Amino acid sequence: MGRPPEDSLSTDELREAVLRSWRDSPTRFTEDTHAERDLRVGAYRDRVFVELAQNAADAAAALGEPGRLRVRVVDGELRVANTGAPLDQRGVAALASLRASGKDPESSPDTVGRFGVGFAAVLAVTSEPRIVSRTGGVAFSEARTREVWNADEVPVLRLPWPLTDDEPAVPDGFDTEVRLPLRDGASDVVERIETEVADVLLVLPWLAEIEVEGRRWVRRTDGAEVVLTAPDGRHTRWLTHRGSGCVWAVPVTDDGRPLPLEEDVLHTPTPTDERLSLPARLLSTAVPMEPSRRRVLASADAPDVRRALRAAADAYPGLIRSLPAEHRLALVPSPRFPVSDVDGLLRELLTERLADEGWLPSASSGLLPGRRARILDVAAPRLVELVADVVPGLVAAPLCGREVVRTATVTGARGLGVAELVDAVSGVGRPPEWWRELYDELLAAVDRAEVELDELGAMPVPLADGRTLPGARGVLLAEDTVGDLAALDIPGLHVVHPRAVHPLLRRLGATSAGPAELLRTPAVTDAVARSVEDALAGLDVRPLVDAVLTWVSRTGGAPGLGALALPTETGWRRADELLLPDAALREVLDPEAVGDDAPLDVVAADTARRWGRETLLACGVRDTFTAPDDGAVDTEVDPDLPPVPDLDLVADDAWPHAVRLLAKQPDTWRVLTARDRRLRDWLSANALLAGRAPRWWRLPSATELSGLFDRPPSCPVCSIRYPRWG
Repeated sequence: MGRPPEDSLSTDELREAVLRSWRDSPTRFTEDTHAERDLRVGAYRDRVFVELAQNAADAAAALGEPGRLRVRVVDGELRVANTGAPLDQRGVAALASLRASGKDPESSPDTVGRFGVGFAAVLAVTSEPRIVSRTGGVAFSEARTREVWNADEVPVLRLPWPLTDDEPAVPDGFDTEVRLPLRDGASDVVERIETEVADVLLVLPWLAEIEVEGRRWVRRTDGAEVVLTAPDGRHTRWLTHRGSGCVWAVPVTDDGRPLPLEEDVLHTPTPTDERLSLPARLLSTAVPMEPSRRRVLASADAPDVRRALRAAADAYPGLIRSLPAEHRLALVPSPRFPVSDVDGLLRELLTERLADEGWLPSASSGLLPGRRARILDVAAPRLVELVADVVPGLVAAPLCGREVVRTATVTGARGLGVAELVDAVSGVGRPPEWWRELYDELLAAVDRAEVELDELGAMPVPLADGRTLPGARGVLLAEDTVGDLAALDIPGLHVVHPRAVHPLLRRLGATSAGPAELLRTPAVTDAVARSVEDALAGLDVRPLVDAVLTWVSRTGGAPGLGALALPTETGWRRADELLLPDAALREVLDPEAVGDDAPLDVVAADTARRWGRETLLACGVRDTFTAPDDGAVDTEVDPDLPPVPDLDLVADDAWPHAVRLLAKQPDTWRVLTARDRRLRDWLSANALLAGRAPRWWRLPSATELSGLFDRPPSCPVCSIRYPRWG
């Protein structure tokens, strides 16, 4: 087969040394027999492929090149060939020792074990294993051992034998092949191996390819991900992160979404019997293990074990940080009972680390540890963005919502409720558009039943005057027809800024307000009532006047507007003390009744032109006589007060014209013809016709009164054709 000189690996010397030790100490034979039986039926009973693959990975690492492994069944033998450093004398010695490994941790820090106790796993399928390498080979045989040592049970792996001359050479392209004649009951070994290939490739980075009966699995790295391709072309991805003496790995989809594990075992780096319930797989070479590598050495709380697990926990946030932000919570261990002592300790260490080290993306900048993180418990990413600079420690979107809070709580993170959010935004200065967008998000959350309206009762509301009011109850939602209210400074007038008007505010108690509603608000009524006083005190009342006149022009007026300050040519007067420049009333009033210090004055001409006749009349400005409001005249208090305002200001010679004006308007005509005769009685006593009160004169037709009363020399009133109003 073209192999090196006979017994180049000194199997004769090793075999003689073992036989000598058995002869010198019969208990040594017994110890070796029992040790091999324990390995065969216990620790390594189902680890044939894992142990052989591990040796192949170590051979590749020793050579510094990614290795290949091939598995075949030929003539009843399981043959496992690999590339990498070939078998040497130290390797043979390790194979025959049952207690030692040929690995040099100083020169080969990446190897797991090189032909040591793990090789005993082959005894589960064979009693006649052979290893063929470019440098020679070695065989172990239960039958040949019995030929030299008579016993009911003998250890197979203590006596190495040279290969026979007819041993086939190592297959082309490989450096070593392990050949295992299969005993009965091992026919399904290939099927079992195929189920283990993917895990083996993941945990052994020095293996790049494994072929099983012509079916090939390939391992490659893609950044921090390990991509495993199966024979059918399908591939799986594992995101990995390396720490001190460990590697964390989690399966991910092609777009980077993690597929958390539910249950797994500790890998050191091959599988152990230590069950774990973490979302990711831990592969550690630092955890002290029993020689079988199935259980941790001593207890899980031993100092060396705790130190190794703490190092693994320190590396875990790095795995989480390598995920996109929206997927990081998938790797937070869910609350549950641990499935082993190692699992319990590792969970405790992991959650402590996630509580203290930054891994949650901050809504403002940087990373937050769980202990300092606040997570909005409403699933509204845009809402998170809006308040990012308002809430310290807020976790960035899209990590928000009650499920996210529930998951992150294990790391010390706290939820941020809507009531707390309302408190946080109270007092902040933001443009109206910001508030409107905030209301958009909150209303959507209300409609999704994530938020109760009661929780938003104190939600700040930006007002048209630039102030912010806590709570929407009682504020007004101004319609487009009210104009710009920003310049108004009316205490108590709570009108939402027009660019912040939103349906949410209406549901929180705000009411719609058009011009008519604004004119009737107590705040506007009070402002109108003191407007003259404010104007005389030097305050600028023009914005108020313009706003009120605008609203009046669109609604027709409201009670109390007679107190509105309006400009004259010389100052400010109440609207109900002013006349239109072309008022009909000016023709009948005494000249001294109109003027700066007189009872009445004339509204400024430019104001009259700008606002028009109807608007000013609706505010109480006079054009002609007007009937008083019901109850405006109290005759019991002042019986001499005229039933119609301004009659006491009529010029002595203007009464005929004044009476015509009274008769011309429907409202004053009704007063004039009322059954109570108040106006008629007042006129009969106070009006003047030819210098006398009307009661001193008779109508020309009243001839029966001749001698008692005189006809007035000229009686224009007598010729009036009074309309029949109503």
